[in-house]
Amino acid sequence: MSPKLKHIEVVSKSSSLVYGRKVYRLINAHQYFYLKTQTYTGHEVFIKGFENEVFFYKKHYKDHVTLPVYEVSPRILDELNIQNDTLCLMLPEADKTLLDIQPFDLNLLEIIGFILKLSVCLGKIHQLGYIHGDIKKDHFLTYNGQIFLLDFEHTHFAFDNNSISLTATPRYMAPELFHGACKSVQTDLYALGIVLYEWLTQHRLATQSYQAWAQLHCQEYFFELPQQYNKLQLIIDGLLAKSSALRFKTTAELIQVIQLI
Repeated sequence: MSPKLKHIEVVSKSSSLVYGRKVYRLINAHQYFYLKTQTYTGHEVFIKGFENEVFFYKKHYKDHVTLPVYEVSPRILDELNIQNDTLCLMLPEADKTLLDIQPFDLNLLEIIGFILKLSVCLGKIHQLGYIHGDIKKDHFLTYNGQIFLLDFEHTHFAFDNNSISLTATPRYMAPELFHGACKSVQTDLYALGIVLYEWLTQHRLATQSYQAWAQLHCQEYFFELPQQYNKLQLIIDGLLAKSSALRFKTTAELIQVIQLI
């Protein structure tokens, strides 16, 4: 008989449980995993997003743009009392402290290399023809020495925006999203710009309302870097330009600029 699972804990947000989403952290074969589950009796938006994420992982994990995906054994389903028709996704535990590195602990060359790695990571998604759609600090992580993105519930083909609803975190929203535009490669790049700006300044943007976020992103020039990072301002300006016409068009263009600094 196989040994029972050890160190099982539910790590879902309480709000997610209401909509049929449950996430477990567990040890199986001496390795930590996260098992995400979604019941079909949950909220339609959660179900659709989970189906989208499972599709993306299973289609592209062999392209080395996602964490590896593991089969969920009947033993695990039985031990956790998970119904067979429940949607499941099991991933290895990865390090989520990537952007907790302090920039002032690095020299300028190391910072540029770090920014390049994050940009290349996002570029892999774009090269496959997708928009990630939910770029934020917590979705970058490291596993086996590589940087990966997490959370593909809002990921879709760049040309397929018709059926995509606007689900975005105001902190990372490009100005055009506040005016009803669809997500794009450039809105991914804008969100990356917010991630990098907050990392370089060690300052977390904050407002009191959705309207205040709209004003910040659409009207205010808030992204001037400290003087010691003057050489990097070109990168931040190209990512956070208010007009998409003045923003980097592609991740490849961003990477080219980084490599010239």
